[in-house]
Amino acid sequence: MHTRFVVGDTLSYTRSLADYPAGEGWVLHLRLIPASGGSAIEVTGTASGDDHAVDAAAATTAAWQPGACTWAEWVTLGAASHTIATGTCTLVSNPRTVAAPLDLRTEAQIALDNVRATLRGKASADVLRYTIAGRSLERYSVEELIALESKLANDVRRENAAAAIAAGRPDPRNMQVRLGRA
Repeated sequence: MHTRFVVGDTLSYTRSLADYPAGEGWVLHLRLIPASGGSAIEVTGTASGDDHAVDAAAATTAAWQPGACTWAEWVTLGAASHTIATGTCTLVSNPRTVAAPLDLRTEAQIALDNVRATLRGKASADVLRYTIAGRSLERYSVEELIALESKLANDVRRENAAAAIAAGRPDPRNMQVRLGRA
């Protein structure tokens, strides 16, 4: 399962599970549980030889509500049931059909952009803590913001690498070098 999926796109992937081959009757199930409430989404895989093909048509996924989800994959055979994988993902509004403003940045990218904007404005607002009429405000120090910026930049690089790999592109974190004689 991808970490981000655009509703209205076709969901299609194949899982090879040597311990649970579809050819022997095992069935793969996918369930998406919205974090903010609403109905869970279930997709049942079909056999493709010994592999499991999971497919949901674009018309089906177009009805899914955008937002954060927890997902689970499991296999069944008769009364036997085994969890294969779990994780989280984000169902993203379809930019081809959405009428409202749309920000497709990930949570990490939004946070990174906000920290960088704060660092840019820090030169004129370098007070860490102050109190006025009994109300206090504390801000991050420059050192804390720099550490947070570094962590978020790494998170964004990981997300970008995962997205590239999921799209069939090479991992952008790997540099390829060819050595030869001139």
